Amino acid sequence: HGMNAPVTARGPLIVRLCNWVGEAVLSLPTLTLLAQQGYELHLVGKRWAQSLFEGHGWQVHVRPARRGDAIAQLKTLRRTLSDRDRHFSRRPNYLLFTSSFSSALEGRLAGLRPAGYNRDGRGLLLAHGVPYQAGLHAADDYWRIGTHFARVADMRPAALGLQPSPEQAARASALVAEHGLAGADFVILAMSIGVGVSFGFACLNWVCDRFLGFRFLSKLAQQVTFVMVPPLALIFLVLGTIFIGVATPTEGG
Repeated sequence: HGMNAPVTARGPLIVRLCNWVGEAVLSLPTLTLLAQQGYELHLVGKRWAQSLFEGHGWQVHVRPARRGDAIAQLKTLRRTLSDRDRHFSRRPNYLLFTSSFSSALEGRLAGLRPAGYNRDGRGLLLAHGVPYQAGLHAADDYWRIGTHFARVADMRPAALGLQPSPEQAARASALVAEHGLAGADFVILAMSIGVGVSFGFACLNWVCDRFLGFRFLSKLAQQVTFVMVPPLALIFLVLGTIFIGVATPTEGG
């Protein structure tokens, strides 16, 4: 059934998040879909995931750095959720947004039944394998995993749907007011500073590569930065200065 059809509770589901903030944000539509399909989500990931998903009300468990401690955490979760739901251990109950062999192995060692992409030789460890499709955008990767697992055929929404909690929204508004920035001014200045910092890092990367023989950015990232920054800087000089009141339309033109 689709996202708008009546659903019944499907019980708890542990979800192993990916390790990068951007990737976690791109998995948000899939997490929202799973919640709408009746799953009680228990997310396992980095510490920043707690604040990132604070506004969605899902339980986030910080994954320990040591593998043994991570497996022990999963065992504790399994026992807790099995006590609440007698069918928990009989169905796939550990959805992997990661593609590594080790993440599936951790789940099996913890007594869970992992589900996720059937790749990297981990098929025998999965209770529910999702056929891998190369070339997908990361957001579509997670959507493919989630829809295959939940057995729905919905199209991925265009919006990510990240929701700050009321406390986070209040803190952000207070910071903007404290520094005397209007909403548009803050966005424009923040973007401009970000573009400038990115260009600075790209220049430093070029110097290190040319004279010291090492780089901390890939050649592609450096090239994209050099190509994109000049037009973005021009847009700021023309439009940004007008919006924040530094220049008149005549001066900006």
